[in-house]
Amino acid sequence: MRKATKIFFTPFILSIMAMAASCSNPQPGTAGGTPVSIQWKKLGELPGDLNQDAPKTNPGLAGPVAGITGNYLIVGGGSNFPDGLPWQGGTKTYYAKLYTYRLEQSGPLDTAILTNIESQLPYQAGYPACVSTDQGIVVAGGENLQGPLNKVSLISLSAAKDSLLIRPLPDLPEASSGGMIAVLDSKLYFAGGNNASGSTSTAFLSLDLKDTSEGWQPLPDLPQPIGFGVLYAAPDTHTLYLASGRKANPHARTSFFSSLFAFSTQSQSWHKKADLPYSVSAATGVRFQNKLLLFGGDQGETFHKTEDLLIKIADAKDNRQKQELIQQKNNLQQHHPGFTHQVLSYDIDQDRWELAGKLPFASQVTTTAISWGDKVIIPCGEIRAGVRYPDIIEAVLNPGK
Repeated sequence: MRKATKIFFTPFILSIMAMAASCSNPQPGTAGGTPVSIQWKKLGELPGDLNQDAPKTNPGLAGPVAGITGNYLIVGGGSNFPDGLPWQGGTKTYYAKLYTYRLEQSGPLDTAILTNIESQLPYQAGYPACVSTDQGIVVAGGENLQGPLNKVSLISLSAAKDSLLIRPLPDLPEASSGGMIAVLDSKLYFAGGNNASGSTSTAFLSLDLKDTSEGWQPLPDLPQPIGFGVLYAAPDTHTLYLASGRKANPHARTSFFSSLFAFSTQSQSWHKKADLPYSVSAATGVRFQNKLLLFGGDQGETFHKTEDLLIKIADAKDNRQKQELIQQKNNLQQHHPGFTHQVLSYDIDQDRWELAGKLPFASQVTTTAISWGDKVIIPCGEIRAGVRYPDIIEAVLNPGK
């Protein structure tokens, strides 16, 4: 058994302003409001391979399984390119292994202790929708080499805290990768994602965690097909918020969204809210008091350039032309600039978005931001095309006075 490893880092402090305003406006505000101070730090990292003669660092994971149960952080599953990046001929590999960290709160200097608890999902999964609940971490959908998944699992800690318990929940009615999930009043809500045909779904479903025998129940469709967005829960108003995301289009550029929609679980209806200041997908986010925070994300510039080249490659009749286009695509991805570091804050009461500072670390996309008290933990993700991230980042949220 590997000895538990204690990971400890000094915080890097960054203050951001989450301004409030008196009117709805899709443009970013610049003045007024109540500040939210955020202290950012590296909390830990995925373990490397210690069994090699020359130990290897962990390349990180995109689309990981991620959540907290009983003050234990679970990270695993996901995908990476262990034998070379895509433009080098590398093959995407999916995983089932799960890593477990014991979280200890000690003010701004938290610790994440890698434990000896070793476990894995009963299947490989990348890009699932993950949410932490009172019963455990729900992992819904995702994909592997066989395509999108309809499987749903619940991960919890054993009573002795020496193993993980993984049990199945009712399957999704349709396989989905890049979907979004939240929990509200003991019910799971699952939205959108991409299905086996590559289409983006408008499906919106609920599952009662107190009685799962009825399975997933259909709700009013999403206002538009959305995958890789952020779904927030606001229990005090019985409302769900769905921000940003994207939609796949056949033989055309993917649509990136700046939209924000609210769903009332009481009236069972969707309502349009103020747009984000820009379109973005694959971001992460959490609700904090009366604000929705959104971290980073892909604004689509390089994504769209790559798509344009892929369409030209598919249409190319001449092999020489096709190889030239492939080289252009590879160069574009190889020099990917990374993703936006911008943090956005949405004031629920004022229906207004604000620019709210920048991430001090590499911007992580295709992962999950997890609330932990007044803190947020963001594990792994993708930081450039094909490049994964092994680090676990923590933000301490301090409300303004």
